[in-house]
Amino acid sequence: EAYYSYQLTDALSAQFRYTSINYDYTGSGAFFGNGGTPVSIDDVKAAGGQMAAMTVEKAQDARFYLRYRF
Repeated sequence: EAYYSYQLTDALSAQFRYTSINYDYTGSGAFFGNGGTPVSIDDVKAAGGQMAAMTVEKAQDARFYLRYRF
C-alpha cells in the first residue's frame, strides 16, 4: 500500500492511493470464515476444475482524490 498527499491550497488537497494484494489462500465463501475453510491457491490450481477458474490470486486498487474543505 502506498499513498501520496499534496496540499494544493489551504482548502484544496489531492491524494493518490494504490493497494496491491497477493493472496495465498482462497476465501471461505462466508462471512468471517463461518461455513467454510480456506484452501491454498496452489492446491486449488492442482485440482483444476471450475473453482480454479474463479480463484482470485491478486487484487489491485488505485484511487485519486480531490478534497475541498470549507
